[in-house]
Amino acid sequence: MSRLASTALAVTGLAGGYATGRATKKRPLAAVVLGAAGVGSFLIWKKDAGTAKAIALISAYVGGFGASHPLAKKIGAWPAVNSVTAGVALLSLLLGGSKKSKDEISWEHTGSEPRRPRCRTMILSGAGATLAR
Repeated sequence: MSRLASTALAVTGLAGGYATGRATKKRPLAAVVLGAAGVGSFLIWKKDAGTAKAIALISAYVGGFGASHPLAKKIGAWPAVNSVTAGVALLSLLLGGSKKSKDEISWEHTGSEPRRPRCRTMILSGAGATLAR
């Protein structure tokens, strides 16, 4: 999956959950939207970025939901929801998909030597950055 899919799902959960609650006047229904999107986002984050980042991102998701309530008293409901949603979306885009899958690692084989992953790393020096194998 892509970072965009998990980000879209998280945005749908936060903004869509609030919109559902406001439109239907049923907070349990809003909680279902928020929870289902949160679980879906977590599973995608875990697959794409790893468990540690997924836990950090779902913590931001739940924390953003919680923070939107007192923030709404200061700036209004929709601005609060939009603010925390934008924050979670930004974090999701930055952290939500950086784990390399096994398919993305290329393997080189040179005769009798055992196979080893071919990785490129940046070597930073005072004169600039160079690419090394």
